[in-house]
Amino acid sequence: FGLIGVLLVVVIGFVLAGHFLKPVEEIEEGVLRIINGDVQHRFEVDSAEYGGLAYRVNQLVAVLTGEEEEEEENGSS
Repeated sequence: FGLIGVLLVVVIGFVLAGHFLKPVEEIEEGVLRIINGDVQHRFEVDSAEYGGLAYRVNQLVAVLTGEEEEEEENGSS
């Protein structure tokens, strides 16, 4: 039973790690694109945990490039 428990914990750990690391990798790749000159790139991260971070990075890029900020989808700013 102990071995089955350890295997279950390892499998669940890999699933959860993938769930949390995928949005981080998307943000990292996007930042690299912006650094390499693609200042039109914007983040669209569907993760609730990282959506706020992606939104703020989009705002930062807009400020640094002198673009107008886009309004949030719900109409408030």
